[in-house]
This record gives sequence, C-alpha cells and structure tokens, in this order.
Amino acid sequence: MRKLYSFGKWNLFSIVAFLVMMAGFQMGALAQSAEDCISGAVPVRTYLFFVTEDDGATYNAVAEKNIKDGQVVPRPEFVGVEYSTFKSWYTVTDPAAFSVENKFDETNFSTPQTVTVTDTVRLYASLKADVFHVIFMEGVGSDARVFRVWERVAGTPNLNPDDEQVIVDATTKSVGWYYDQALTQRATTFTMPAHDTTLYPDIKTGKWVYYVSNGGTYVEPDFYQIEETTQTPDNPTRVGYTFVGWDNGADAWYRTDGSVDQFGNTLTESITLDAVWTPNEVAYTVVYWVENADDEDYSVNNIRTATALADDHITTLESDYTSYDNILDGLDQHVTSFSYDRNTQVSSTDVTVAGDGSTVINVFYKRKTYTLTFNPNKVYNTLIFTSTAFNNWYPTQANEVITAKYGANIWNRFPINRHYGYDGLLIHWTYETSMWRATNSSVYNYALQLISTMPGSDVTFYLYANFTGGGR
Repeated sequence: MRKLYSFGKWNLFSIVAFLVMMAGFQMGALAQSAEDCISGAVPVRTYLFFVTEDDGATYNAVAEKNIKDGQVVPRPEFVGVEYSTFKSWYTVTDPAAFSVENKFDETNFSTPQTVTVTDTVRLYASLKADVFHVIFMEGVGSDARVFRVWERVAGTPNLNPDDEQVIVDATTKSVGWYYDQALTQRATTFTMPAHDTTLYPDIKTGKWVYYVSNGGTYVEPDFYQIEETTQTPDNPTRVGYTFVGWDNGADAWYRTDGSVDQFGNTLTESITLDAVWTPNEVAYTVVYWVENADDEDYSVNNIRTATALADDHITTLESDYTSYDNILDGLDQHVTSFSYDRNTQVSSTDVTVAGDGSTVINVFYKRKTYTLTFNPNKVYNTLIFTSTAFNNWYPTQANEVITAKYGANIWNRFPINRHYGYDGLLIHWTYETSMWRATNSSVYNYALQLISTMPGSDVTFYLYANFTGGGR
C-alpha cells in the first residue's frame, strides 16, 4: 500500500500543487512585464526601413528594428536593388526631396537615441542607378578615335548598336558593330551590362539609295555593298493618298501594281527615288452660320459634308453659297432675308482640303435689315380705303418706324391704342384701335394687332377701322 509523506499538515501532493501554482504566478508576472514594455510602460521606438524599385512610386519594407531609450539604431541587413548602389537613408519618401535636413546618416546610427514615448520612424533608401558606357570607335586600329558614347543604366534592355553609323564618305560607311577589333563577335541588340562596353565598326564601300517621300512617312536610306542587290523598302504612307511607287528622276523605278520593278539589281551609282502618290477622295465639312436676330453673334444653322480630292484648293466665292438651295435649315422660304457675309475674317475664302478629313469651311450669312412704317394719319376700313378727314379733330401725327433685322423680336415696339377720327358727309365719329392694315396685301392680307418678329420685307401700315372687329 503506497504511503503519502506528510510535512505537518502538508502532504506531498499539496506541496507539489503549491510549487506549480507559484511557478505560474512567476510566468504571468514575466509576461505582464514584457507587455508593459510594449504598451508604453517602457517606451519602444520601431524603425521601419523601406526600399523602392520605381523611383519612389511604391516602397517595400525590408527591415524592422526596435530600440529603447539610450540604445543605438542597429543597421538593417540591406541587400540592395539590382543595378543600383545604396547611398543613405532619409525620412521622406520623394527622392527629389532628399536633402541634408532629412538624412539619417552615420551619426544617427552611432548615436544613442532618446526614446520617451512609443513611436515609429520610417526610413527610405536613397539609391543611385549604376550607369555604364557603350563606347563606339571610328575604326579598329590602335589609333582609332572614339566616335560616340552612350551612357546607360545597367539592365536597360533592347539597345541596338546599329542605330549608330560611321559614315566615312559618300560611298563608305559602317555596316555593323563588333565586340572585338578582329570583327569576329557581332554585336546585336543587347541589355546593358554592369560594365563599360567598347564596340568596333565594320567599314565597307558601297552605294546608297535615298528615298524622298513627298509628304509621306520617312523611309531611311539603304546602303548596299558592292555586288549586293537592292531590296524593295516598306511602302511609305500618307493620309488621303494611295502610294503608287517610286520614280528615279523622270523614269519609273517601281510600281506597286508590278508593272515596273527595278529593285533586286546591283547599283552602279547612288540614286534618289521619289515617291509617287494619287490623291484619294476625302470628306470635308461645311458649317453654315446665321447671324442672330437679337445680337451681333452668329449661331450654327446647318452642317454638311462634301468631298474633294486630297489637297484640292477650294476658293469659296460668294457665288458658291448664294443659291440658298436647301442650305439654311428651316429657313428656305425666307432665304432672301439673308446675304452671304463677305468678311474674309469670318467666312472661309481660301482652303486646301486636308487628306485626313479635318478640313472645315465656315460660311456666314448676315440677316438683312427691314423697316416697318406705321402711318396714323391714314385709315383703312371696310367702307373707305383711306381717309385723311381728321380736319381739326386731331392734328397730323408723325409716322412711327421700327427698323430691325429679319426675325428680331419687335413685339414690345409695336404701336397700340391709337385714336383716329372721321368727318364724312353724313357722319362724324372718333375711334380707338389697336389694329393696323398693311398697304401691301401680299405681305399681310389681314389686320394686325401685334407683330412679334420682324418680317422679311419693308411694310407700310395704316390704322385699321372695322366696325365689325376682327384682326390678328
């Protein structure tokens, strides 16, 4: 039978349980102490280190260091960025703003820091791109001089050395570049290495074919060595035109339809070829402007599309735009109330049609001005056409006149409430009227109480006397 060892009132199991409990208290106290340090009981400063690979557009954190008061900042294990050299750390993100004032330098790393509160400091790496050189020589001899030098960042892709050409004279030039003076290692398109590179030219004698595009896209001249046959270049393009071929002076050299082709032969001399084009039918825009009725500005009335050959020269004479046939939208029946504006600062008078369809011809029309005359001294009625029998009842009154552009608002100038009198053989009366009757019935064949807009003709009106009423 197993015995329990007793120490006074304590047995062995009680003692073990007590020791375990005390150990737990001690572990809890240690954990609490650590938590107090982090939460601010013991201030901690965190340094975050960032690196950019796209000139400051985005940053990636590469290291984190924590210190307490009086400690120095540990240096981060910074690996670096390919093709770049690390310079220093700064407290701002924009590389353009890096300066002495915001630099975190050697002194900061070696000086104990004062940490009174828990905070975070962000530091950003300054990197300098590793730049190297491509050195183009003029020849392969020991006395050859430097022809051109490229300065490029290591890692720059798609560098084509054939973009450089050494032209000795009209018949001699470089036809390729090599890494060695013996011209055995040809240099083609490459990525800039992290070191300087020297290239040597292969100089050859030959003939040139020069191309004059005559308004088309540029075609680089071709150099052909002796006994080397010419090749058909890519066709140039020109907006609004169709490429036909090349001419050598007055002689056809090449036609796209295959009727002539002198490419594929060797050259006995350098030549210059001129591009041949045929113009296409292209669109241009005609904008018709009409003078506003109530101010001096113009408003667009109609827009039409027409066609012409590219680069056609159009002189917009008045006769081209005064037929009015279906030109002025909604105003065809009143076209005689407009006149072509001859002001060359307004209407387009001399235009070359662009091949890309961007040409706009502006045509402006002015509104004609008309006059309405209201004669209160004459009366038109159903019995007597006119009457001047005012006698001594009413003195002669001056005519009222409205002058305005066709279509202008005149309703607030229209005369109303006029008196007239008549002394006939048998009757004598006075009358008040708001109506007028035009002397020309082809314009208005009825009496008017109001005209809101100016008509397209000059009109004289008499007072209207109608014992039965009426009018508009």
